[in-house]
Amino acid sequence: MGSLLSNLRTAAGHAARGAGLRLRPGSDAQILRRLPGGRALVRLGTGEERTLRYFFIVGFGKSGTNWVGSLFNLHHKVQSEGEFNLHGFDNALTRFTGEGGGRLGGLEPYRSIAQDEIKRLYERVLTSMLDAKPEATHLGDRSPRPLAQILPGAPIIWITRDPRDVIVSYTYHYLRLNPAFNVLHWPDRIRELFAPYVAQYNANPPESCFETARALLREEKWVGFVANRWAVQTEADLTVYEQLKKSEPILRVRYEDLHKDTKAGRRAMYEHIGVDPADAEPIAPQSGTTAGFKREDPTSFYRKGAVGDWARYDTPEFRRKFEQQAGDVARKAGYGDWIIAA
Repeated sequence: MGSLLSNLRTAAGHAARGAGLRLRPGSDAQILRRLPGGRALVRLGTGEERTLRYFFIVGFGKSGTNWVGSLFNLHHKVQSEGEFNLHGFDNALTRFTGEGGGRLGGLEPYRSIAQDEIKRLYERVLTSMLDAKPEATHLGDRSPRPLAQILPGAPIIWITRDPRDVIVSYTYHYLRLNPAFNVLHWPDRIRELFAPYVAQYNANPPESCFETARALLREEKWVGFVANRWAVQTEADLTVYEQLKKSEPILRVRYEDLHKDTKAGRRAMYEHIGVDPADAEPIAPQSGTTAGFKREDPTSFYRKGAVGDWARYDTPEFRRKFEQQAGDVARKAGYGDWIIAA
C-alpha cells in the first residue's frame, strides 16, 4: 500500500509539472546569462532570479572527495553532489572538434556553438541540485577525476592524499563491491588476480575481511596496478595544477592537513568558493563530517578514514612495488616518507 501511494504521488508530481502547475527550482530553471568567476544568472523554476556560483571538488579516487563534499553540505548556502564526472563531455567535445582539426565540428561556427552548449549543459546539471536544497547559491560537483578546468573561473578544490593510504582504501573499496562493478576496464590479468579475493571477502564475515585485504595487498601485481594508476594521474595533475593556479581559483587540500585540523580546513574551503564560514552547521559524526570513524567497518563505504593506515600493510612486497611504480611521483607530491612520525 505504501509503495502504491508513493507511486501515485510521483505520477501526480510528474503530471503537475507537465501541466505547468508545479515547477522544480533547479531542474526547471533557465540559464539567463553566464557571468565571470564560474557564475550564472538563473531564473529558477519558481520564477525567482538568482546568481549562482559553481565549483568542483576533484582528486584521485579514495582521496577524500566525498568527505570534502559532506563538509561543504554543512553550509546553508552550499549544495554538493557526486559523481557527475562532467569531464566525460569534454572528451566528447574533443572528438567532435576533431582532436586538433580535420572534422567539420572543428570549424566555425560549429566549434563555438558546441563549446558554448557544453558549458550550458554543465550549468544546467549543476543547477538541478537546487531541487534538493532550494536556498543554495553555490553548487558543486565532487568527482574523483583528473584535475582540469571545466567551467572557466569556477573554483576548484583539489584534494590529495598519501598514495599508500589511497591504495589501502582503494583495495577495501573494490573488495566490498559487486565483483562486476566498474572493473571491466582493468587488464585481464588484474581481474583474474582480483576475482578469488573479492569472492572470499564477500563470502566471509567481517572479521575475516581484514586478512583477505592484507593478503591482496601482498600481491605485487595488485599494488603495482593501483600505484601506477595513482602515479599516472597525479603526475599529470601536478603539471595541470602549476598551469591552472596562474589564472584559475584553485585550492590544493591535503587530506592529512584536513584530518589534523578539520575546522580550519573547511573554513579555507568555504572562503575559497566565497561563502561565510559562520553560516555552517557544526562538524558532527551524524553527518559523516568528522575526521575518521570510531569503529573500522570493512563492509562500509565509510570504512576508517585514517591517516597512516598503510603502516599496517607495509610489507617488503608492498614497499618494493610502490617504489617501482609511484615512488618518484609520491615524493614530487610531498609524500613518500616510510617513517611514521610519533
